[in-house]
Amino acid sequence: MGDTANSNKKSYEGILPAADAEGIRYELDLYTPKQGTGDSIYHLTMTYIGAGENDQDETFVQQGQWGIVNGPVIDAGGTI
Repeated sequence: MGDTANSNKKSYEGILPAADAEGIRYELDLYTPKQGTGDSIYHLTMTYIGAGENDQDETFVQQGQWGIVNGPVIDAGGTI
């Protein structure tokens, strides 16, 4: 997907409630290029705690590009 070895990494994690599981554990890694060239990418792991067969955890992984979008003219300093 991208060169994460030459990137700065920020990680976030937490557990949110779920309707059909004990909770969903989110682990998000955001990578930004160190030299300002290349893609900003993300890697997201979502684990549904106790939602699978025999109450096993089920894990799903997503990855892709991410970016910051500046706000509208009314709030040009805002980010989305």
